[in-house]
Amino acid sequence: MKNLYTCPRVGVMTTTTIQAGTKVVITDADGVEHLVEALSGIEQKGHSFPVVWVNRPMRTGDFEPTPWPVESVRVASDE
Repeated sequence: MKNLYTCPRVGVMTTTTIQAGTKVVITDADGVEHLVEALSGIEQKGHSFPVVWVNRPMRTGDFEPTPWPVESVRVASDE
């Protein structure tokens, strides 16, 4: 599976590579968005759906490496 993320923007399709170090926004089960760092590109191997490994925020303020479903990950904008 290619490590590409495609998003429409004003009628133009842009492709951004998600790889380790890419700043991404993840959406949790409550619909809350978190700005985190990707630890990998998009992976399918060993999972039943594509994931991106991210540093998931913990209540303690620490982070935990966690596979996150691609459908709930987007590249953070530079805005």
